[in-house]
Amino acid sequence: MAKTSFVDGDPSIGLQGTKVLAAFINKIFGLGGHRHTGKDEDGHAPLNMPKDLVMKNNAANPNYQLNISFYSDIQNAAAINITADITQHLDQGNEANSTWYHVHLIEKDDFTGYAARFSTSATTPILPAGYHYFAYAGAIYNSSGGNFIAICQTGLEVKCAPTLIATGNWAVYSEIGINQYVPVTAKEASGWGNAIGGSGCTFVRGYLASTSDGLGEQVVGGAEGLNQEADGNWRVALPTPQAFWGKSYAIGGTPIINYYLTGWRY
Repeated sequence: MAKTSFVDGDPSIGLQGTKVLAAFINKIFGLGGHRHTGKDEDGHAPLNMPKDLVMKNNAANPNYQLNISFYSDIQNAAAINITADITQHLDQGNEANSTWYHVHLIEKDDFTGYAARFSTSATTPILPAGYHYFAYAGAIYNSSGGNFIAICQTGLEVKCAPTLIATGNWAVYSEIGINQYVPVTAKEASGWGNAIGGSGCTFVRGYLASTSDGLGEQVVGGAEGLNQEADGNWRVALPTPQAFWGKSYAIGGTPIINYYLTGWRY
């Protein structure tokens, strides 16, 4: 078989290289290699994070279905809309309560269709026959009652109903685990908190940080005066997945610090 000769292009001198169709490269590398659409910048990308992603609970069946809308790198003329149902689209096993499920958008081998897959794996979902490519979309928590929590996701940002995730007082920075409130893939968490001065308190302040040594320290509510209360918003990076650190300070009494979660970011 004759070998194909390729010419390297050099745009600086106006020399155009040999054009190679995406279909040809896919044929050479096969499904175990790279995915080429002819529209990705350097011909190596999988489906990647979907463009203009919106994901939220289905209005009619919010406890077990998600509506997902996005644009792909191939069918980019109109939004692609998918209803993901955990009773039908779980990659293996049976639906479990008190479990984070990661949502993957999957693409057919021939790039002609899309679907969704729920998996306990954030990186290696089990795909049905005829599908090879997948992209991570986000995650949803299936509560102890077997119902999805309510979320609204746009791109990498997720909003949820305000949820009390920790309450107490800590003289030094102490780890606060939030594994049932944000997924392991979350890079940031956000919310609001309040610092409440107990009986006899003349000053109270709550703190929050990304690490045990106080990196990224933020004040979450601070008030001066007898038995006062103050609120404050917070947004914290999560270098340790599903955890941040909190502490409190008070003069003249025992404080109470409450942390509420309102969302996270991938």
